[in-house]
Order: sequence, then structure tokens, then C-alpha cells
Amino acid sequence: MSEQVAEGNTLGLKYTVNATTGIVKSSETRTETEVTGNVSGGGAANTPVSGKVETKVTNYQNIFLTDEAGKDHAIELKNFLVPCTEGQDLTLFKLAKGSGDDGTCIQAFNKSTGKLYKNDKGLSAAMFPWLSFSAALVVMVLIIWNSTGSNPSFDGFERFAATFIASGIGLLVLYAIAKIFAAVRGSRVLADAAYKSYLDRLRSS
Repeated sequence: MSEQVAEGNTLGLKYTVNATTGIVKSSETRTETEVTGNVSGGGAANTPVSGKVETKVTNYQNIFLTDEAGKDHAIELKNFLVPCTEGQDLTLFKLAKGSGDDGTCIQAFNKSTGKLYKNDKGLSAAMFPWLSFSAALVVMVLIIWNSTGSNPSFDGFERFAATFIASGIGLLVLYAIAKIFAAVRGSRVLADAAYKSYLDRLRSS
């Protein structure tokens, strides 16, 4: 069955944690590979090859559960694989922003094996303050652009180059701050008293 486990507010973000519990009917995994970029040259023996190719691998897992009421649930996980087999008792915890039912699967508890699996990357991504980060980045670039424009020693190219370099450094700083912000948010969700109590009951039952 699916039920709300906890809800709260952490650093300006309202969240809800929902749990789906059932017996595993089946589990399927697949991998998708995306190749981007291009390579040129190499047509003749002495022709140099140039270009760049990047490969992105994404892992998916589809888990089919039947809860105690006989209702079937199909849950897809992305880059978070939960070891489970048919007949095992599994609970999946999803974190939703606001009061929604769906969201990112942040943890999974296999009651049959007593193992808890954590999706730390998924939790961090869900808690990342993208809106604030984007707004701060735009404001920072505008401030840097205006500052370089007030310097008479900068011509057009130098102003552009200085803005680009300073913005790049500022981007790294802002991203680091946002990652720390997301980590604090995530730790507060996991420390939620209602969430911890629910997990403790699962482990002891």
C-alpha cells in the first residue's frame, strides 16, 4: 500500500515523504546509452582524427509490487538499483516537493533481507535549489558586467573576457554553496522524526 510517512519544511522547501509497500512480483533492469559529439578525419592512413565523443549511461529499474490490498504498483527507478527478487517484502520511500504523491525514490527497505538502500545522489538532486541558484547566477553576471563596464581600461573584448572568467569562478562558488544547501536539506528530511519512527517500525516488525 502507499501512505504518507512524513511532511515538513526544510530551509524554505515544503516536502512530503510517501511509502509504497508490497511483495515483489518482478524486477527488471535496463541500461540506456546516449552518445553525443562527432569525429572527423581518418579517411586516409595519414589523416588525423579530430573531434570529441561523450557517452552517457543511464540505469533503469522497473519494480512491480502487490500491496496487502491486492493493488499492483509499477515503480521506475533511475540510476538507483535496489536488489530484490520475487516474493520479497519491499518498501520504497519517495520524496515529493509540496504535497504531491510522486517524486524521487530516496530510500528502499527490503524487509526480507533487512537491508536499507540509500539514493544519496537522488536526494541531493531533489533538494537542489535550482530556482534560487539560477536567479543568483543571473544577478551575479549582471553585476559583473556592469562593474567591468565602469572600468575605462576595458574595451569590448576585454570586458567580455573579464565577465566570462569572473562569472565562471562565481558559478563554481554558487554551485558549491547550493550543493551544501541541498545536503543540509536532505539531512533534515532523513532526520525527520516521523520518517525515522516509521523506518524503525519496519525494521522491528
